Amino acid sequence: MVNFVIMHKNTRKSLEILKERIENGVWPENSFLPAERKLCQELGIGRGALLAIARELVSMGYIRLERGRGARVSPMVKHGLRRILVVENSNFSLSHSSEHLRILDGISTAAGSIGVEMALSFADINSSTEPLIERYARGEYQGIIIVEHFKVMDLDLLLRYGIPTVVANLESAEKIPCTQVDFREVGRIAGRELFANGHRNIGMLSGPAGNFIFKEMLAGLRGTLAEEEVELKTENIIFWENTVIDEELIQWLNSPDRPDALFVARDWRAGKLYEICGKLNLRIPDDVSIISYDDLSWPSAANSGLSTVSEPAAEIGGKAVLMLKEWVETGKQPDSIKVHGQLIRRNSIKNLNNQP
Repeated sequence: MVNFVIMHKNTRKSLEILKERIENGVWPENSFLPAERKLCQELGIGRGALLAIARELVSMGYIRLERGRGARVSPMVKHGLRRILVVENSNFSLSHSSEHLRILDGISTAAGSIGVEMALSFADINSSTEPLIERYARGEYQGIIIVEHFKVMDLDLLLRYGIPTVVANLESAEKIPCTQVDFREVGRIAGRELFANGHRNIGMLSGPAGNFIFKEMLAGLRGTLAEEEVELKTENIIFWENTVIDEELIQWLNSPDRPDALFVARDWRAGKLYEICGKLNLRIPDDVSIISYDDLSWPSAANSGLSTVSEPAAEIGGKAVLMLKEWVETGKQPDSIKVHGQLIRRNSIKNLNNQP
């Protein structure tokens, strides 16, 4: 984290008073602030504290010091969102690199389009939040975007201090300001596509059973199939926990009652499924159809012909910027935003409707 200046609370309070007066036009652009003695008496601070405040106001662009004349209010002091601090988890895995880079690209593009600067900071899980609060108080930024891993910071503390903070790509059920994929809709899209191609014996290769996003995807898939009076059998759902499941997959795929179509939660799992099907001489899509989710985590997805529902990572980042802009300009916390994946059709789903 960047080093920060520690101010006595009375000095910090006086800084905020002067900032507010400048922002509200008490002293117009290009006018001079009152004399040092008058400000010290009015604020109840010493000359040393006032000089520290002046240095902060200069660094923040509120005033400029003119030798022999005093402190002049800088012209065109900008209000609203001017700079965003983006906090990334310094320990995120390489498997998430494409996803996070696209989110960051979306943040950068959206910020640039509205003339807002972006500063990137890396933090470990449960890093101290105090430096961010100090930097916000100094006016170094007007809002924070935390990429996905919101627990890298004490979000509740940031919000209690009134710091506009948005999590980009929240993958849990917490009710916090965020942009989030509509994971249930992802399951619905997959179910509709498989059903439309004539599949009725459908299964799902999921992530860990207790994970929010996979529960949502499963609920969407199950609900869509139920609307079409198609049962998603319990034995046709495999939860990929943090263990090697090659043998379980092989047994499942070798079963004569295996599903003829699968929704796979994330492309990298689909890549593993392609590998195992190859070993078993199962052809995709002739022997088993596959649709997946993210279009990010398996570099060979497109070349392998994998149909998938995209994770709109750049949109996730861009809309987080728009949330912050609205929050800073209105002073009111905006509603969280859900983004929607798009179906990408390739050739991993067999159309059974025209089969004899």
